[in-house]
Amino acid sequence: MAYFDSEKNKALWEKRMVGLRGERDRRKLEGYKPDMAGDNAVMEAAGKNPNVRVITLKELMAKEAARHAAEKAMESPEKKVVKRRTKELQMGAMSK
Repeated sequence: MAYFDSEKNKALWEKRMVGLRGERDRRKLEGYKPDMAGDNAVMEAAGKNPNVRVITLKELMAKEAARHAAEKAMESPEKKVVKRRTKELQMGAMSK
């Protein structure tokens, strides 16, 4: 526990503990109520950082489908033959 040997670290830990104790007390009174802090944090980060772009799941799925289609289109004909032949051999081994 060398972390607590430093006065600075003790002070940082105590500050964090005060916040956690406050949260525990609030939950004792009000119960657990998950707020949407995560969503707010993402939106705030996007507002502060021009490099962050928030997208929806639907947009992400469309982007991944397009990437997959592009990869499949770039696949060489030889590789397609190898895949087909491998599949045929596996199916043949399974039927025996």
